[in-house]
Amino acid sequence: KIFLSKKNFLTTDQLNKIKPYLEKHGDLKPHGAIVNDETSLSTHHADSNILTELTQLDGCETILNNLIVEIKTYLKQSGFQLETHTINSWFNIQNKGSVLKQHNHYNSVLSGALYININADSSPIVFDNPNTNLFMGMPNLDTSKKFSQEEIIIHPQKGELLLFPSFLRHGSGGMINYSDNRIIISFNVQ
Repeated sequence: KIFLSKKNFLTTDQLNKIKPYLEKHGDLKPHGAIVNDETSLSTHHADSNILTELTQLDGCETILNNLIVEIKTYLKQSGFQLETHTINSWFNIQNKGSVLKQHNHYNSVLSGALYININADSSPIVFDNPNTNLFMGMPNLDTSKKFSQEEIIIHPQKGELLLFPSFLRHGSGGMINYSDNRIIISFNVQ
């Protein structure tokens, strides 16, 4: 399995507590992967562990433990070997007009996102297929199939959890975000 998607991983009550907490969070800085908008901000991935902070919010105490259960499920289903793990996490607040550049996450095995505040105007997450060169000698390949396409576009829902291998390049595929305060918690598992 390449992706694990869990819709409604976060409840509406949890989302209603997390969103204002993140919006008032200090130490926000511009994020190098978010371009076209200087007001889009982030906590730094090396200096933050926002998931641990969230366990202090009333009604959110189990989020990290529930996430670890999903990570273990994903690792088992995907065949990744990772006996012990460290999770570091951060969040981004993207504004209208911003673009998330394609990137991957070094020094980790598994990455993921929790979608806190998105809507139909929010940019999707776009994954680049790392195997497109394999298809050059396959003229009869059915390119309508998910894994023979150059990219996979996912339109997540509010409260959704998405897990994927850290080596996959992802971003908004050049698509502009048209929503205010697109809030995503991102994390790496090492």
